[in-house]
Amino acid sequence: MIVGPGVRDAAAAQRLIRRLDSAAGLPVDNVTALAEDPAGFLWIGTVGGICRYDGVSVRRWAERAIYAEVRKLAVTADGSVLAAIHDGRVMRVVGDDAFPVAGPDGRTLGEVKDLLVDRRTGAVWVVSGRALLRWRPGGTWDEPMRDAAAGERVRHVGAGRDGSMLVVMDSGVWRLAAAGGAERLAVLEQVVDAVDLPGADKGVIAAVWGGRLVEIRPDGTLLERLKLSARAISLAVRGDTVWAAFDHVLAAVRAGRAVEILGASEGILSGGPMLVDREGSLWLGTFSGLLQFPEPETRSYGDRDGLPSPHTRFLARDEEGLWVATWGGLGLLSETDGLLHGTKLESSEPRLRGRMCVDGDGAWWSDVGGRIVERRGRAFAFYGEPSDLLGSCRTAPDGTVWIYLGARRGRLYRTARAPAGAATAGAPALVAELELPGEDDPGPPLLEDRAGRFWIAPGERLCRTDAAVLRGLAGAALPATRWTCDALPGALFVSDLQETPAGTPWAATGRAGLWRWTGARWEPLPGSRAFPSPVAYGISPSPTGGVWVTSAGAALRVEERPDLPDGWRVLERLHHWHGLLTTYCDDLIEDEDGSLWLATATGVQHLPAAVRRAPIEPPPVVLVEARVDGEVLAVDRALELPFRRNRLELHFAALTFRDPTLLRYRFRLSSDAGWTDVVGRPVLQLVDLAPGAYRAEVVASLDGARWTPAPAGLSFVVLRPWYLEPWAVASLALAVAALLYAAYRMRLASLLRLERQRARIAMDLHDEMGSGLGSIALLGSMAADGDVPDGERRSHAARIAETATELGRALGDIVWSLRARSGTLQALADQLLARGGALFPGGGADLVADLPEAWPPLQLTLPVRRNLQLIALEALHNAARHASAKRVVLGLAPAGLRRWRLWVHDDGSGFDVAAADAGAEARATGGLGLGSMRKRAEEIGAHLGVDSRPGGGTRVTVTFRPTAEDVAAPPRRAHGRAREIT
Repeated sequence: MIVGPGVRDAAAAQRLIRRLDSAAGLPVDNVTALAEDPAGFLWIGTVGGICRYDGVSVRRWAERAIYAEVRKLAVTADGSVLAAIHDGRVMRVVGDDAFPVAGPDGRTLGEVKDLLVDRRTGAVWVVSGRALLRWRPGGTWDEPMRDAAAGERVRHVGAGRDGSMLVVMDSGVWRLAAAGGAERLAVLEQVVDAVDLPGADKGVIAAVWGGRLVEIRPDGTLLERLKLSARAISLAVRGDTVWAAFDHVLAAVRAGRAVEILGASEGILSGGPMLVDREGSLWLGTFSGLLQFPEPETRSYGDRDGLPSPHTRFLARDEEGLWVATWGGLGLLSETDGLLHGTKLESSEPRLRGRMCVDGDGAWWSDVGGRIVERRGRAFAFYGEPSDLLGSCRTAPDGTVWIYLGARRGRLYRTARAPAGAATAGAPALVAELELPGEDDPGPPLLEDRAGRFWIAPGERLCRTDAAVLRGLAGAALPATRWTCDALPGALFVSDLQETPAGTPWAATGRAGLWRWTGARWEPLPGSRAFPSPVAYGISPSPTGGVWVTSAGAALRVEERPDLPDGWRVLERLHHWHGLLTTYCDDLIEDEDGSLWLATATGVQHLPAAVRRAPIEPPPVVLVEARVDGEVLAVDRALELPFRRNRLELHFAALTFRDPTLLRYRFRLSSDAGWTDVVGRPVLQLVDLAPGAYRAEVVASLDGARWTPAPAGLSFVVLRPWYLEPWAVASLALAVAALLYAAYRMRLASLLRLERQRARIAMDLHDEMGSGLGSIALLGSMAADGDVPDGERRSHAARIAETATELGRALGDIVWSLRARSGTLQALADQLLARGGALFPGGGADLVADLPEAWPPLQLTLPVRRNLQLIALEALHNAARHASAKRVVLGLAPAGLRRWRLWVHDDGSGFDVAAADAGAEARATGGLGLGSMRKRAEEIGAHLGVDSRPGGGTRVTVTFRPTAEDVAAPPRRAHGRAREIT
């Protein structure tokens, strides 16, 4: 690695890095472009197309339109996504489709190499061919750099400070002012990207293709900040740091510090596009997926940074730096060129693994191998002889340090304050030989509180005595009977003792969480039950206020509040949002400036004060999908859901990527309803809702206190059951009324039909019987006249006999039609054959019947059978009296669905149907009765057909349909055999 003057090779500390790749839904791992839209969605360009990431899932976007490598992505102020693809075109993504963007000449933009949207003005900047084009929100194009550097090719455009633009050309870097006018900042070849330095410094950092980072100072001078055997790709500014991506490393440039390099050991295998999102996460596109650094300024230091072991246990700070006790020995983190470096102490120095206690002079004390260790003035001092004893220590309120070596029996020492200018404080004084109650517990925690009590914790016990009594022992023994002890059931052991700012002793235990002294007894702190584990490790004072409590999975700063149910109020909580690799914390130190140092199983984690103090804002929430009965519906309009078929599934997403584990959701179904907590992902499944109007709304929070100010939601209506709709109720009422009225009308119609039938029968009786009886009376009077000749009298008597016979037949017909057994088709056929046989005696025309062999069980109403009877008899009568026929056929057969056909066919003289309808034929023949026949057919809803021509015979056909209550589906037609009636 080659570096410039004053630049040293600096290895990078470990960071929290997340990877998003094809296993998480990317079409391919090679990420080539990044953008964030105003709503908070992350857009990812790959060599296989575009994806949108909402923090939960990756969705392929505009797949059919953009199935290509995406070189650049930009998002306009209205949320439109612009994509520059490998063939040089710019595509505008609309919904799930995309269309080419036209340039100033109205043709599709081509040869596009760079693309940028200025969020302050909304202008779209495009590097097309050799030119820099600008599209203004009003819809006009211009070429701002046309006259600034004639003949030069534009390579890149980036946003500068104060609304200016940084333009990279073949020969150098230019600044294009917001008000117009271009200024060359430096002559520098092969620049691929340039950004303004953050903070008060007015310089510019340029990334040069050959692996160089060059600072362009305001006076135009150039300072090489870094030179690598690598290819520069892109730059990004985050806070006070400029991040530079190369083909296989990532560099961090900070003012006044050495350049930090992240490479393969930190998981950086390649470089690519970078993005800093609205939450401050740094994203890096690589050939092997998209990397996210939730908080790159938080770093972890372990064995690869020079410490003895990554599993750190205790921390202490002095003038030399941060001392770290690990399972592998003692190490020191110190700063050089603005970067921390670890140092592992040589084997001749103490392999310290225990707690270190800093005295009032800034030196620290501990024990190792049975000896007491003092670190002062960059040198160690050792007191006592080596042994297998383990010890513990605690700083007293007066700045001295208590040190205990042993288990149930041991020795208690107390250090002195060092004289001014002295190299050591001298050997600690033996205070007492202690005998403790309970089991052997090597190195139990100690505490002298401000009330003058001295506490020691062997096993599951917390024992106390008077600190003044201990000091007065001068090395004498203190028996177990002089201790007052309290049991902590289930604690297993006490891992730490500390006094809160309010003066209350607290204890951290190995299996029972945190305990507090009430003044009379020890009792559990209820708030510690919310920890992921009952294993508590440490209690540390905080210069900010309160105390830090650490456990297996949680690190909290709390304020003692006995009046609250938890016994404390949480002031601060550490988590992955802050870039921590783990919250499993053995020890914690807070510096005066607010920086935090955490001893964890993965190393010493450094959390800068600025990271702690950055607010955690509630994330925006969006509705990404709505499904009704499994069908995806549009979410840009209100929905109407049917009753009892309203299985609605709503998928929401909180657009936060930094620490999704913090997310909490609430929902409600109307603006005046209370909020309900959602467990897990924000997917609402609503089934069988009562009819009404709803608005499903969801909000999210990252701290449980502040929630999304503008809920995401969807309005929808669950319709009433159709039978409760106003139209249905009204229709039902109308239907009932109509049914009642119809029943009334049917009843009335039935009565009227019956009355009309009775009247018709009466009229028939009157017409036929009355006229016949009148004729008989007249003929009888004429026959009785003595002046009438005998021959004429016989003629009158014959006519009287004939008329009486006709009257008898007519009366029989009427009586037949009224009988109940006369209501079948077969009965009708038999009656017509019987009456027809009388009309065609032997020697005249032959009457032939064409009837079914099997009769269906159809019933004919009285009007139907009466009118059919009269129509058929009229046709037979006309064939017998007027047609001069030799053969007459009477037929009855099915005529289709629920219809039957009755016909009378003769081979007689025929007639003119039109003339007969006009009445002329009726007068000529004495009355065929066609009008009467048609009227009778209309009364029963039948169709009468008369087909005849002079000399061509006559066919009278009646097609009828029995009434609905009489009709079932008719059987298949049974073709009968014609039989002759003689």
